[in-house]
Amino acid sequence: MGNPARSRIPRPLKFAMQFLPGQVYLLPGFDREAIATVCHVDEDAFGAVVHVRIDGVSLPDPGAAEDGSPGIELIPFTSEALAGSVGQMIEQDIEITGWEPAYDAWRNAYEEGEATVWSLPVYDAVQVMQCLIL
Repeated sequence: MGNPARSRIPRPLKFAMQFLPGQVYLLPGFDREAIATVCHVDEDAFGAVVHVRIDGVSLPDPGAAEDGSPGIELIPFTSEALAGSVGQMIEQDIEITGWEPAYDAWRNAYEEGEATVWSLPVYDAVQVMQCLIL
């Protein structure tokens, strides 16, 4: 028989974040306030694939007169990568429009083996994208 006092010791619980369309999260680590808005969630070989719009980060646009884009229209992350990247949820149940064409383009490319799902933290993925565009 085991020690009854030992069985009462609380054990850490592992909770997986459940991402739902319309949730908005702060993204820590960027120079200015950046946010991620959940647009769509798929189930795939990776598990949950969370497609987010990212606002408040700038991607260079070498052909444009302006400083670059104000964000990323849609980018897919594993739920684990996103869970390790987001801060506090600041809004939920917001209406999201206009993401479907970007999702359809990604889905078609993904099915052809020409696109993937980011498993890096959001900050690192944005840094990679910024370097690739320059």
